[in-house]
Amino acid sequence: MKKQIDASIKSKLIQSFFKSWAVGLLFLFFGLGLSQVFGQIGLRDSQSATSTTSNVVIPKPVGLAVGDLMIATINQADNDSNNLSNPTSTGWTTIDGVEFYSTGGDSWWGSVHYKIATTADVAATDFTFTGDGDADDIQGNIMAFSGIDPTSPFDVAPGTIRTNGNSSTVTANSISTTTANAAIVMLTMLSDNRNHTDNSWSSNSPTSLNEVFDNPFNASLDMGIGGAWATKNNVGAIGNGTVTLNNNARSGAILLALRPFTPAYLAQITSANFGSSTWCAGETRDVTVTIRNAGTATWTDASPDVNIGVKWNNWGDYYIRTNAGNLAAGQTRTYTLSLTASNHSGSAYGTPLNPGNNNITFDIVNDVSCWFGNNNGSCGPGNSVFTTSNIT
Repeated sequence: MKKQIDASIKSKLIQSFFKSWAVGLLFLFFGLGLSQVFGQIGLRDSQSATSTTSNVVIPKPVGLAVGDLMIATINQADNDSNNLSNPTSTGWTTIDGVEFYSTGGDSWWGSVHYKIATTADVAATDFTFTGDGDADDIQGNIMAFSGIDPTSPFDVAPGTIRTNGNSSTVTANSISTTTANAAIVMLTMLSDNRNHTDNSWSSNSPTSLNEVFDNPFNASLDMGIGGAWATKNNVGAIGNGTVTLNNNARSGAILLALRPFTPAYLAQITSANFGSSTWCAGETRDVTVTIRNAGTATWTDASPDVNIGVKWNNWGDYYIRTNAGNLAAGQTRTYTLSLTASNHSGSAYGTPLNPGNNNITFDIVNDVSCWFGNNNGSCGPGNSVFTTSNIT
């Protein structure tokens, strides 16, 4: 009988141990709040304007910040047989411009331009686009996007504006992305004051785009412009972009793919394991952490020396570290660190940790300049440390 009772107690103890161990492990898989989402492009704001002269003054997008990408859509019209050309504005680069319709003495010219916002732009009130001197009317819009790679804002080289015949469907030629989470932007120019039907902006991937502006303009020669965008989570072909109008018009349209900014040093911790959530004071275990190099720089072991660090919450620093092992951008690796449940002086372990609520924290360090979780120096933005649940 005694042996049966002892066996029962032993069985329950083993079940209790593995249950506690599993809870700690499951928390690390499902509670990884540090697995940050970074590289998300956002629409800052959109502003539009019209003019019955050859120049248009467009208000600055609200909340514009240094490094934002501004995209301007301009539409000009002339009704006395003159040839139109691209508008100009200081510091703006033309992506493409084209006469998308001409009949008799009437013509419409659409163009798209971009600029990376500077300190001066943030301080400005508006932006003036000087159209062709022969333009009788002009309209424009500026969309501002945050989270763009300022040195390479377009994921693929922008193409050209596609011209469409008289139809209620406006089509832009497909492009293919090479970076996940690129922003897909579709822009249109119309030869009449038509409305774009909301919720009709679409492509193959993403399947729908969110309308940002729809600006019919009742001018000497009626015209209109519109724009929509969405995030494409995967890479590859977008398919033609289309949008439906409330009536027929000639049109021009283009698709753009914007590249999200990725810091040089960005980490994503995908899992970690410290075993049972109950440790004995002074106990030593191997803890593991699986980390993806989500940045663009290799985590070298020298010049700079990148390390994986672990510590208890009452330690002054990450005294236990291991080399990152030249982890290349995009690669994932599991690191093992030997950790003792004791205090640490910075040079050696000391007395065992007091029982109670203790935590383990993981982070990555570029020894030349910064800990990733601090998001300073060359580390981040977008990093965060990972701290376990309470360990007793």
